[in-house]
Amino acid sequence: MAEYKKGTPANLATGLTPDIIVPDDFPTIAAAVASLTEEDSIILVRAKPNLAPYVECVDNTGLDAKRIFIIAEETDAFKTVIQLPADDANDFVIASSRDLYLSGFRVIASGEGLAPRTAIKLVGDGVHAVVLCVTQGGLHGVHSIANTQSKLDVVGCLLQDGLTAGIQMNNQHEARVAFSTIAGFTAAGGEGTGVGIKTLGTDGNSSISVTNSILWNAGIESEVHDTPDDDQIASVSIKYSDVRGIEVPYPNVNHNQDDTPGLIQGMLAYGSACIDAASIADSDPPALTNDIRGRARVVGSNADVGAHEFNAEAVEEDLDGDGVPDSHELYVTRSLFYKVDSDGDETNDGTDAAPINDSVTQLEIVITKPVAN
Repeated sequence: MAEYKKGTPANLATGLTPDIIVPDDFPTIAAAVASLTEEDSIILVRAKPNLAPYVECVDNTGLDAKRIFIIAEETDAFKTVIQLPADDANDFVIASSRDLYLSGFRVIASGEGLAPRTAIKLVGDGVHAVVLCVTQGGLHGVHSIANTQSKLDVVGCLLQDGLTAGIQMNNQHEARVAFSTIAGFTAAGGEGTGVGIKTLGTDGNSSISVTNSILWNAGIESEVHDTPDDDQIASVSIKYSDVRGIEVPYPNVNHNQDDTPGLIQGMLAYGSACIDAASIADSDPPALTNDIRGRARVVGSNADVGAHEFNAEAVEEDLDGDGVPDSHELYVTRSLFYKVDSDGDETNDGTDAAPINDSVTQLEIVITKPVAN
């Protein structure tokens, strides 16, 4: 983290020697964090057998919090899962009041028996990086609350299916979003919701850079939205991206498609205009070598916009063995249960957006186009 604070690109923080390995040294990530005595500690987390989730709350807030890296060993972010226990009273899954570098996790912030929470919560001034992570459901993907000003990088991430905003920043921030996809956030939370990036109380002193990213959600406001007035954000730069509905007051917009990205569960589908449309040279922070599934970042003539690199030749994976490729599934790590069809609509629960009470078959819609996982 010390090197990252000096400007080291996010992709150079991988391959570091771990101080603690979970579950080898500690059974949980939370226990490993609680044991820390040194700044800049590196925690390497291994995926559990059969891809079972770490069911826990990871809290690095308080007087004893240390600057830390928490890095998943697996390069495919879907394979190392953190999920909050249903009876946990905290409003977050992962939180830190000190500088945090988080890489390679799928963080589930809502689900059966669990009220929507924030997936990743950052409190106080800091320099943070969320890299190659998936957040699913909840209120926010990433919520950063600065005292005066914080720096936040979100690189190679898929933030999806929440209620408010993919990224929410309170008070002044310098934020950079690159090769990420923020999609599926609804407008259920009222004004300023259902957007990719939302800011509060910036006082005209925040800057936001979006490169090679997709922001496509259900809100009526701009995908980069400030409350109460969009002109409170000092600087917004959008390049080589697919951001819905961007217009004045953001003049620094170049090569933005503003076209339906063609996503299936956050992954690019065949024919998407985002394929081969990114610019490696313009990425800020610099591009990673892998995408969200741990595969090569560039396939074809150029890199793709968003977290996922489409590859029509990729071998389909089926992590939970239910006979449905991961690229077609909403829940890729809950084995066997998703062989059932709870509502009798002839759609396997793993591919059914409303597996309990709808009666509309969706499977034929999903499989009409070739889809890479």
